[in-house]
Amino acid sequence: MTANATISKLVLFDACMPKMDDCWRGVSCNDVESLCVHKLGLEAEVIYTSPYIDFLRFSDFQVTLHFLHRIISLKNNQKLSDECLFFIATKDQGFLKAVENEWSKRGQNMTFLFDDHGVTATFSFKKRKYHIRVEVIILRSNSDKARDILRKVINALGAS
Repeated sequence: MTANATISKLVLFDACMPKMDDCWRGVSCNDVESLCVHKLGLEAEVIYTSPYIDFLRFSDFQVTLHFLHRIISLKNNQKLSDECLFFIATKDQGFLKAVENEWSKRGQNMTFLFDDHGVTATFSFKKRKYHIRVEVIILRSNSDKARDILRKVINALGAS
């Protein structure tokens, strides 16, 4: 991504997801076998849960809140396009249900609307109101091979 380009697809890989291939400024993208972030589109960005979050064993709800916070931070720094799409990629079959269950117990200060494909969050933070849609890509795979899982993410996002 160029210095002044904005992100059009932001994807959070849950802790159970493999990392995408490293590439140097898209050089390896010409390799058909490479599964780097550029396969998701030139304005896409993938973020991962941090070792800190993994160590603390954040719940699925806390991971979702962390992602919403990252979205707000990127929005406030004008790093996101106005049409930016947000995704969480996970192999956790119960991810959405776990988020919904914990939200019903702890999330009274925000509205979450759930459907089969994701969640729409409405909340206020530092006197600003946010309305953010996050699609959740739940990968059902007979294979635990990282390459197979990453190909499914690329296909799910409609990228090359």
